[in-house]
Amino acid sequence: DTGEDKPDSDIEYTGIADYDAYRTLQATWLKEALQRPEYTEAPYKVVIAHIPPFGGWHGEEEVLEKFVPLLNQAGAQVMLSGHLHRNVKKLPQAGAWQFPVLVNSNTSIVKAKADASQLQIEVFDLSGKKIDEVKLKPAK
Repeated sequence: DTGEDKPDSDIEYTGIADYDAYRTLQATWLKEALQRPEYTEAPYKVVIAHIPPFGGWHGEEEVLEKFVPLLNQAGAQVMLSGHLHRNVKKLPQAGAWQFPVLVNSNTSIVKAKADASQLQIEVFDLSGKKIDEVKLKPAK
């Protein structure tokens, strides 16, 4: 889920939000979930999170701080996100995420095909033209 992008003190929330604590609880859950067989034995380590770990807003910084170290340690292979309302692909970045991050727009479609040898994630614009892709080999 990753909560919202603004600080809890933002005027928009009028004192009723506690997303920072929520993300801390999510990180606790994530740490445990990444140790379950459903993840550890999966042939591909795909993470889906609404907010990507970049962009400069408070929530994005919290995703980077609270979730990315856990995902790096667990061998995540790709993160699929939204939130930015534009297509972005960030390759692994030293000192940050060790996997590609693919952000989808509200004007494109993500399709994935997997078999024993490869996971291919493709992004298409609304006319059907392929505009990006990520290819993964099975996790070790």
